[in-house]
Amino acid sequence: MNIAITSAAMALSLCIVGGVMAEGDDICPPKVALDGLDFYLPCTPMPVVHWALVDQIYFDSRSTKLNADARGILDKQAAYLLANPELKIDLVGFADIREAPTSIEKMELGGNRAAAVRDYLIEKGVDSARIGVEGSKQIPLIPKRVDESTLALMRFVYAKEHER
Repeated sequence: MNIAITSAAMALSLCIVGGVMAEGDDICPPKVALDGLDFYLPCTPMPVVHWALVDQIYFDSRSTKLNADARGILDKQAAYLLANPELKIDLVGFADIREAPTSIEKMELGGNRAAAVRDYLIEKGVDSARIGVEGSKQIPLIPKRVDESTLALMRFVYAKEHER
């Protein structure tokens, strides 16, 4: 069964990336979980805008509420964005497979999470025109185990530089 899951994960990764990889292409390393490998999707590194924006904002199940840790991270991110007014970002939100089993539900909940992060940044003085939001219909990893600790890793928002 584990071989089948691993094979399916690799096939899905290649499918999402866009097909067969050319010789010499880097394959995204899977995250090493306590009990084995979890495969992150899509198999492309998340583009980091700057170290100040690298931290992901995590959410409780079925929630869009920002906790104290999230607000602390966002305070630092807002300060960086205010100090760099030329920077535009997109916030991408994700949902886990239990709270949002369909692609439409994943996009909606992920989008609502990204909007909650955007709203907080706007409250801190960041111009709304500099922040895009989107919810992903994909899951960020193919879990080896479906338990709360793994599902919690799937519920987040990250910032990427706005594509021009």
